[in-house]
Amino acid sequence: RDEDVSSHTEGSRAANDWLLNEIVQRQQAQEQLQASQAALKEREQHLRSLLDNIPDPIWFKNLDGIYISCNRAFAHMLGRPEQDVLGKTEPELVAPELAELFRHYDQQALKSHEPHRYEQWIPLANNQHYLLDTLKVALRDDDNNPIGILGIGRDVTDKNLLFTELEKFKRFAEHSSQGFGIAKLNAETLY
Repeated sequence: RDEDVSSHTEGSRAANDWLLNEIVQRQQAQEQLQASQAALKEREQHLRSLLDNIPDPIWFKNLDGIYISCNRAFAHMLGRPEQDVLGKTEPELVAPELAELFRHYDQQALKSHEPHRYEQWIPLANNQHYLLDTLKVALRDDDNNPIGILGIGRDVTDKNLLFTELEKFKRFAEHSSQGFGIAKLNAETLY
């Protein structure tokens, strides 16, 4: 009988040691998982802050044209909160002809391994228009298959207006045979 008790005691100790070891390993794994999740959340917040502090509109769409991610500037450009943009397609967000044009440029970017750049006049929610210099690129997986479209835009309206004014000034100067001067209405000479 003492042998039976001793054998059961040894078996119980071994089982207890195994259980204790299992509990410690699971607790360590849980702590590592929590630390990894905290680091991932911190990195995500850092990237979100970085993205939202870029003044240019940035967006990502999957191959079905559904917006997966965007920054504040893009949502502002559409006159909507970000949560009203994500999960939607262009026909749900912009006029049909503009949505069709965007999809055309998406398809061009998907066919290329290089960034695709174009300029497009975009109507704003407040009935203003601005010229958007857009760069689109197909994002690809490890096997080089496209997984979506990344777009970055820059408002170049002021630059375009300045260029237009400079062109007018150049034409005026080229056709002036006797010279000219430019003054403000208060007679202050500019040129």
